[in-house]
Amino acid sequence: MEEKALYLSECTLVMKGIEPGLYVFSGYSKQEPQGKTYLATLLNRCKEHGDPVSSFTYTDVVRGLRPLAVCRTTDEVILLDRYDLYTGQFADDILTLAQHAAVLVAAQAPHFLPAKFKRCILDWEEQDRFRLFGA
Repeated sequence: MEEKALYLSECTLVMKGIEPGLYVFSGYSKQEPQGKTYLATLLNRCKEHGDPVSSFTYTDVVRGLRPLAVCRTTDEVILLDRYDLYTGQFADDILTLAQHAAVLVAAQAPHFLPAKFKRCILDWEEQDRFRLFGA
């Protein structure tokens, strides 16, 4: 498996076995915070600096936005944070984004995703360094 590092303005994201497609974080319980929401916040800050990453959150849903209005098809990594709160919505947007980017879905129960997905594991090495493994 090939390893790729994205050196972003606010953090470094090292990925192994990750390519465009749909991924769900695995191996976490509700009691074990793994930094997914923190990573979503960092990715949006990096996006503001022009980095090819972004995230979509429930706050965006409340604002009446869609993933294609927030995320770009030129992004390499997109995190859909707290997907359980808007499960089943935006299927066309998610499929479009997954053709061009690794779309990471943070959900306790990944039901109603619009396509088959792979699993991934997030390892928070330091405050500004994450490793993402395709499982």
